[in-house]
Amino acid sequence: VLFRSLVRSTHYRVTSDETGDVVVKGEVVGYNNNSPTVLTAQGRAAQYAIAIDLKILVTDTATGKVPFKSDSMTFRDNFQLSQSSADFVPEDPAAVERLASRFATSLVSSLLHNQK
Repeated sequence: VLFRSLVRSTHYRVTSDETGDVVVKGEVVGYNNNSPTVLTAQGRAAQYAIAIDLKILVTDTATGKVPFKSDSMTFRDNFQLSQSSADFVPEDPAAVERLASRFATSLVSSLLHNQK
């Protein structure tokens, strides 16, 4: 998701190794997808919260400067649970994809803002 966002929205030469215009290094420092936020009348979870905490460092390969650094980026979302096991479809992968999109949008926006 980040790769596509960088290609689409920036002038950076994007590669999968450290030969691009910037190097993005990240670490997942926290992940939680087991917090029910809505309960049914029977006390079953109907909705869960998902959260991911990231540590990110972006380095310009030409200058060595750091156009973006964060020791704590947090993204949250919710996903629904089916109340019938016959209708169960895991929704947490879609929630993770939404978080990845929000992360990519946020990082690209920060990089564009720091170029000015």
